[in-house]
Amino acid sequence: MGTVDLLIKNAKVYYGGHFIEGGVAVDGGVVVCVGKDPCLPEADRVIDAGGKLLIPGAIDGHVHVREPWERSDRKLVLSASDVPTDTQAAAVGGVTTVINQPNVHPAVVDSKSLKRAVEVWEGRSYVDYGFHGGIKPKTDLEGVERLWSEGVMGLKIFLASSDPLWPPLDDGDLLYTLQKTGELDALPIIHAENDSIIARSVERLKALSRRDYASHLEGRPPVAEVEAVRRAAFLLSKTGSKGLIAHVSVAESVFEVLKVREGGGKVYLETCPQYLFLSNEDLKVRGPWLKCAPPLRGRGENAKLWNLLNRGFIDVLGSDHAPHPRELKERGFENFWEAPNG
Repeated sequence: MGTVDLLIKNAKVYYGGHFIEGGVAVDGGVVVCVGKDPCLPEADRVIDAGGKLLIPGAIDGHVHVREPWERSDRKLVLSASDVPTDTQAAAVGGVTTVINQPNVHPAVVDSKSLKRAVEVWEGRSYVDYGFHGGIKPKTDLEGVERLWSEGVMGLKIFLASSDPLWPPLDDGDLLYTLQKTGELDALPIIHAENDSIIARSVERLKALSRRDYASHLEGRPPVAEVEAVRRAAFLLSKTGSKGLIAHVSVAESVFEVLKVREGGGKVYLETCPQYLFLSNEDLKVRGPWLKCAPPLRGRGENAKLWNLLNRGFIDVLGSDHAPHPRELKERGFENFWEAPNG
């Protein structure tokens, strides 16, 4: 091998499931060699890692960078999130690829909106990137096929209200959509919470004039997640579609999926750092800054999810990065319902 562009030596390199002492050679932006220092090629630029850990860049498949955003509140929304800012933050954190979620404006639900997203991101990102498409109620399934063929990485489905412009799928839509994703061997990504349970819970709490942080926890109880996970996993198995259940927050959701896996279902699971490191006790202290959906749970769930992750039952970690302007989040100090999730 001739001279390469870059050599990082004297590192503890994570490779093949364990750490080796050595380095990495990079040429043309591609890793071309991993090995012991004496075996590595000459390079135009050499970095001595000083024995530090050298690990592959992370892939974050669950981010909500707020571009494109072509609505009247564009200036406010983009003050909290845009492509350069968010992808710089990713790079600093060791994330070298992000996959953006489709609930931007225009929402990525067809060829035209996907093309617009590509135009907005091109030349502005500090890391590699891709896009998920989205499926709304009554979506043209032939359009879903076209969207998948054009290179989206996944197809996001909401079973609970997340955005007024993005209503949840009912069971009929979900069944026929999963039949289609099964035919295409596409990957549906499912936000699994029971919309009816949440709507009724929130209605009851608001009737009692509740607007404290605990109202958010009670308005999206664990049963709303577990029921929707069970239903989604069941329909995935019956249609033969693979699928990813996003941001599980309680261990019982994992157990429901494991039952389906035992029968041959191809159901994968994602959780997020907030469900591993933070709890409803932190929400009590930090308030709307930690409002998310599903909400934070008890510390016991943190420990259970860590155990399931370490045992290999949870497949993916995603950040669910979802920035909002400070002034919108701070509304939650007076009325928790008014703070956005994220």
